[in-house]
Order: sequence, then C-alpha cells, then structure tokens
Amino acid sequence: MAEATDGRQRKIRDHLKYAKLLGAYELELTAKPGRTARTASVTLRAVDIVLTLKDPASGKTVSVKLSAVNAREMGTCPQGEDPVDWLLLTSRSVTTLKAARAVVLGYTFRWRIEEFHTSWKSGHCNVEDSQLRSEEAIRKWAIVLAAVASRVERLKLLARQNPTLPADLEFSEVELHALILLKRRSKKKNETIPDSAPSIYQATLWLAELGGYTGKSSGGPPGTITISRGLAKVRAAADAIAAFLANDDGENG
Repeated sequence: MAEATDGRQRKIRDHLKYAKLLGAYELELTAKPGRTARTASVTLRAVDIVLTLKDPASGKTVSVKLSAVNAREMGTCPQGEDPVDWLLLTSRSVTTLKAARAVVLGYTFRWRIEEFHTSWKSGHCNVEDSQLRSEEAIRKWAIVLAAVASRVERLKLLARQNPTLPADLEFSEVELHALILLKRRSKKKNETIPDSAPSIYQATLWLAELGGYTGKSSGGPPGTITISRGLAKVRAAADAIAAFLANDDGENG
C-alpha cells in the first residue's frame, strides 16, 4: 500500500488509475522472447506517493517520497502478446510528459546497464577480485576497468546494430595495425586478411576470435569475455608497436 498526497491509502496502480493523463507518444520496442519489435503507442500517467518501508533487521520504519509512473501501450499490441504496462518508481518528481518520458527512457536502457555491470564485475574485468588495499587505489583501478568494460560493451553493441560502420571510428590506427597483424598469425586456412580497415563488425569478430570465440559453436554472436580477451591482446601489441615506432623515430632523428 502507498499513500498519495491526498492522504488516501491504496495500491500504487489504484492511485495511478485516478492520476491525470500526461500524454501519449510512440516508443520503439526491440524484439525479445514473447514480444515482436514494433512502434508502440504509449500513454503516461504519474502520481506522487509515500511508501513506508521497514528495515527487517532493526524493525525501524522510514517514509520515502517517490513518483510512480505508468507507461501503458494502447492499440498497438499484436494479438497473442501482452501489451507494455510498466510501473516505474523514481525519486524524481514527475509532473510533466517530458519528465515521464525521461523515466521510461532510462528504464529502456536497463539491460544495457546490466550488461555493463556484468562486464565490469565478472565478465573479464573482475573488479571485485582486486587485492589493492587503499581506497584511493581501488577507486582508480575500478575507474580504469569501468572504461574497459564500457568500451567492450560499446564494440559489442555497434557490431550488432551498426555492423557496416568503419572500424577506424572506434580503433586507433596502431590498434588496427596490431589487430590485422595478430589476425594474420592466427588466420584459418584460405582466409584472406586485407590491409584496408575492416568494418566494426569484422574488427569485433577478429577480437573475439583472438579471445577464443569459435563461431556458432560458442552459442551466439561474440560476447563480452571473448571480446575482452582479444582487446587485451591487441592493446598489448599496439603498445609494443607504438613504443617501437617511437624508438625508431628517435634514433633516426
């Protein structure tokens, strides 16, 4: 049960039934099991509520002010599927359509955020396994690993959603040079590796193959762990190439 600003106690969804309609808009839904990709027509309502929460350990209660937002699909759900009907809670005050849409937008990124945390915590970065002792050192190391996890997840996303993008948008020249060299060393029989910059999909696939990806037998498209392993190899090779070139320029200069 939740308390509204008028003091009435109801279930949150019952409060939302009496809330003012903020507006409607079109929301792009991606496909997932039980749901087809589509442009959904969604109505938005919001209401301020107060939830009373109890700490199971101490028995103490605390009142928390929140806004409840309901995003409900109207008229665009295919037969046999359940329409979108999201109940979202936020600590931000939601009184306008723009504010409600921002809450829904944040919710649509939930799986991408989960994938980042998986990559950061256990995918390959394993930030929680750090044996550093000082808080400052742990914070710095965690930030470095967060940057690595973000890059891996970005490469994975771009390779799947924008596969034809040129790889030099995401890789430096020396990284691409290192990637091509390493790929040539491990290439399959009759496989040709061009000198030109590959697409983002091809570059990410090569990274994953360097990290142990075996194609369909791996159970799906390249994932976090194999991309991370390959990226680590490429970064090490790229650093070595850059150091060699810098030393060579110094001697020639």
